[in-house]
Amino acid sequence: MNKYGFYESNLKMKRLPHIEKERWFTTAMFSASAKNHCASVSVLNLFKVFYKQDKAKDIPTFKSVHQKIGNGPVLFLRRKLIKHFSLNTKRIFSKKDMLDAIDQNEPVILLLKSSLFDWHWVLVTGYHDYHTLEIVDNWSALGQKTYVINQHSKMIPFFSFKVISLDIISDSK
Repeated sequence: MNKYGFYESNLKMKRLPHIEKERWFTTAMFSASAKNHCASVSVLNLFKVFYKQDKAKDIPTFKSVHQKIGNGPVLFLRRKLIKHFSLNTKRIFSKKDMLDAIDQNEPVILLLKSSLFDWHWVLVTGYHDYHTLEIVDNWSALGQKTYVINQHSKMIPFFSFKVISLDIISDSK
């Protein structure tokens, strides 16, 4: 278990469709060209979820996403995504909002904090119960991790949001 409290488990999760055995983007894949870039990697993984639903679209490159998001810490990620990408989002204000989003097949981008200046963006892909989430931690390429809400790190719901729909950008935008 790391300082954020992510761990592997065999819990049965209610999850987004089509992501059972996904290979995820990680921060290590792009560490030579960026730092503190979990927000950009979360966005790439978000695009991957939507790509699985619409094979006609291509996932943008890390470089094109990172140019728009920048190095972290990125506090206002939702604002940057609305500005640079065509997507429909809604803020998450509670655990219930987050679970309802997953039930409606809407991925959630969640900001966590382990200390005052130590934040991390993750992609929520499912849940086990009201307190236990399945996440893409952006450090592990294979499989998702389990996170117990507010146990080791605190979720920051005001900056977190669900993504209802998006039109993946081209590199020219």
